[in-house]
Amino acid sequence: MLDQLEKWWERTFVRLAAYMAFAALSFLIFLLWTFPDQRVAQIAEQEIAAAFGHEYEVSVGSVRLWRMSGMKAKNIRLQERRVDDDEDAMPTTLLLDGVSARFSPMRSVMGRALSGRYKIDIGGDSIDGTVNFRGNDLEVSAKFDEVDLRNSTLLASLLGFPLFGVLDGDLEVIFDMGQGGALTGGGVDLRGEQLTLGSTQIQHDSFPLTIDLPTTSFGALVFQADIEGTEQGARINFERFATEGGRDIHLELWGHLELGSRGTRPELDMRLQVSDQYVNEHDLSPVFNVQQFRDGSYQNWYGFVIRGGRGGDVDFHGSRTAAQGPQAGTAEPTPAQQEEAPPQQGAPPQQGAPDRPERGVERQEAEEGPTPRPERRRGAE
Repeated sequence: MLDQLEKWWERTFVRLAAYMAFAALSFLIFLLWTFPDQRVAQIAEQEIAAAFGHEYEVSVGSVRLWRMSGMKAKNIRLQERRVDDDEDAMPTTLLLDGVSARFSPMRSVMGRALSGRYKIDIGGDSIDGTVNFRGNDLEVSAKFDEVDLRNSTLLASLLGFPLFGVLDGDLEVIFDMGQGGALTGGGVDLRGEQLTLGSTQIQHDSFPLTIDLPTTSFGALVFQADIEGTEQGARINFERFATEGGRDIHLELWGHLELGSRGTRPELDMRLQVSDQYVNEHDLSPVFNVQQFRDGSYQNWYGFVIRGGRGGDVDFHGSRTAAQGPQAGTAEPTPAQQEEAPPQQGAPPQQGAPDRPERGVERQEAEEGPTPRPERRRGAE
């Protein structure tokens, strides 16, 4: 046996392979032993804070090597810096148990693009994804595999209200690094189960009162959207956003969302259906007597339009057209948009488009039924 090993050792390529393996093992041992985890954590804090425009205070617990070609950071905390003297305002706080990222050599060779993988740990669950550099495009994908939202405050911190349930599906975004990281494409395909909104407070300039919402059940969620680049930025087209099977509220949302350098401009219609038991148990009758709800009431639905105006203002008002659902078409523009629209001088009326009746006539027809049409005689045909 020893004689055979000596014969193998006399071969040049065997000795060369052994020396290379010993050198690589020694390098890894000393790298793990002397890895500057504290210094790397400080650099990570500085880079993350710069990426968010120094609007958050960032702290990273520890950083270590992960799977030979990557690193893993634990106990990441981002807290929004106070910009006013309002002591009652709660700053947004993002907590992550860990974030891991590594280079993928095989995926880079096979896909002919610089590729990597990452993993975000949130409360016992994880979000896995890939990152690909293909030319000027940066492609980022994320996979939600039955993520329990109760175990993490990440989504609640981003949305601004507590949300519970199980989230499953895929998310993909594409950035053009040649245009300063502009969002140019992507898609959303998410599904939620047992979605529940925790107790929260809703306040908007369009409402004359503050709404204290109790715990609300929405049931299952289907969210499908397409992301495309535009001259002003990007647009998220809502192909389907609907909840069903919930005990309290059924919600539908359609339209698109403009993302640009001047901010977010929504062009959305929505309608919701509320169970009588939910209203009676929590004494929400005064909420549904607000003008916006009365204007958008149609049968057992409430419809609304959400439109972005100049200066980042958002107009929100009731719409009977939106209450009839997506099949009824796009709802009428808001009063602010009507004021912004330039007057059309000498524009001919659309052929075959009847004049829209007054709101009072619509309400009267909804209560008394549509006006009967005269019968058409066969002789006249």
